[in-house]
Amino acid sequence: ETSASLRLEGLVITDAVVLLDREQGGPERIQGDGVKLRAALTVTKFIHVLEKLKKLDAETCAKVREFVAANRFAPIAPEKMAPAKSAAQMSYSERASLASNAMAKQLL
Repeated sequence: ETSASLRLEGLVITDAVVLLDREQGGPERIQGDGVKLRAALTVTKFIHVLEKLKKLDAETCAKVREFVAANRFAPIAPEKMAPAKSAAQMSYSERASLASNAMAKQLL
């Protein structure tokens, strides 16, 4: 959604940088829009480090790993990509109907 809005403003988007890749399908979702996701850290590596440093117990780490595995998102089909008008041009209800995140739907 963000890359499409930025492109409407004339920007060329090739890469997105995030601190933490939650490993829930983000790279695959935006790759279809021609954007490569670059993450400083994956949630798997983060959990591994916290477990190794004894900041999280094995049970909690296992629960997090299970959650991540159970909550992967499928890539977005091209026809479901962001619309041709920018978010500023859409009503809140239009934006809410396009949001894929449950919290975003509630906030919009």
